[in-house]
Amino acid sequence: MRFLLPVLGFVLPKILFAQVTLGTIIFAARNVFVDLIRIALGVALVVFIWGLVVFIANADNEREREEGKSRMIWGIVALFMIVSIWGVVAILADFVGVSGAETTQPAPIIEY
Repeated sequence: MRFLLPVLGFVLPKILFAQVTLGTIIFAARNVFVDLIRIALGVALVVFIWGLVVFIANADNEREREEGKSRMIWGIVALFMIVSIWGVVAILADFVGVSGAETTQPAPIIEY
């Protein structure tokens, strides 16, 4: 309880005066979720690359090669799952009406 009161004292004015709507809350939650997906994507890529390194470095040891192959397979499975979840989140965000950040810039135009 001693921890909750200072936190509420800091957070409540921001909530009361910021006029937070459901759309901004959903957008903030989506941004956090997308950041977590990017971190998980990086971890899955590192697992795949580590499995590849183990597979190549231990070409003469069959047990180590199998371990590297297993890591590569799980890395690919994780990459596929993460990208699939990312797509589902994008579809749900579009359905709810929360647009993500634009990834493309308009081409510059030179006027004569």
